[in-house]
Amino acid sequence: MKTGKKLDDRVNVKIRIEPTLKAKVEEVFDHYKLSTSQAINLFLHSVAESKSLNFNLKMPNEITQKVLDESRQGINVSSNASVRELFEEIEEELEQENQQALELGKKERGTSC
Repeated sequence: MKTGKKLDDRVNVKIRIEPTLKAKVEEVFDHYKLSTSQAINLFLHSVAESKSLNFNLKMPNEITQKVLDESRQGINVSSNASVRELFEEIEEELEQENQQALELGKKERGTSC
């Protein structure tokens, strides 16, 4: 027995907005790959669940967007079999960075004395 809603169970809502507002919000919706209808439904569901207008979704800044794009392309992405393996990899990288910092400090002290 299916409990999902059919499209026929939905109602149409007609709204009027300024053309410049429509263009601005569609740019954001496009970023999230949402149609205007999907975005409005998302907003309405959020209001119904939270019983408030507390709806805070922000577009990533330039640096975050670059990292997201790179990760989608497999750039600078590592794969680990377990969380333990991930932390071991991070610890190794930190040890290497610390060692490099120590060596750099020794070189700087040697040239300044």
